Amino acid sequence: MLSEIKEKLPSIVIVNSKFIDNWFNFVWQSTAVGVLTGFSIYFFGTLMGQVLVVGTASTFFTVFTIPTNRTAKVRNILGSYLISIITAYLGFYFFSYAPATVISVILASFLMDITDTEHPPAAGIVLGLLLSANREIFFQKAYFALSSAVLSVLLKYFLAPYLIDLIPEGGKKVQEPDYIELDI
Repeated sequence: MLSEIKEKLPSIVIVNSKFIDNWFNFVWQSTAVGVLTGFSIYFFGTLMGQVLVVGTASTFFTVFTIPTNRTAKVRNILGSYLISIITAYLGFYFFSYAPATVISVILASFLMDITDTEHPPAAGIVLGLLLSANREIFFQKAYFALSSAVLSVLLKYFLAPYLIDLIPEGGKKVQEPDYIELDI
């Protein structure tokens, strides 16, 4: 009976098909995400707010899990973070609290789409800046977010020879740093 079920459902995979050949990459790249996230939470969690830290942790996840994906490109990471900071800043000064979050996320999404700088974790940055910040400490939080984005880009650059996509469809090695393509 069990063998019949297995034959009917051959596409169900519990463990990533790339794990056996690339177990070390899975371990160290996942560990890097956890260490960077833990570092951010430990040192900046209460100061910066958890939503902002979660947004930056999502960027680290993207860089270390799918480094060849277009959302992990330097243009997408830095461009989306700059757009998020600017739209959150505009939201603070031109809208009241509730409309600011909605309008800022819509505007950030629209600007990322038309500038081809889509990076999903950046929506969390907009929310983190608007929900957990006040005007007096906005720039500290924006600096933290942008510094985290720059750190993720630098880590990707220096670790590029050792990074692989950890998703089954991927598998491409990061050949060269994409920071050189500054076609902004």
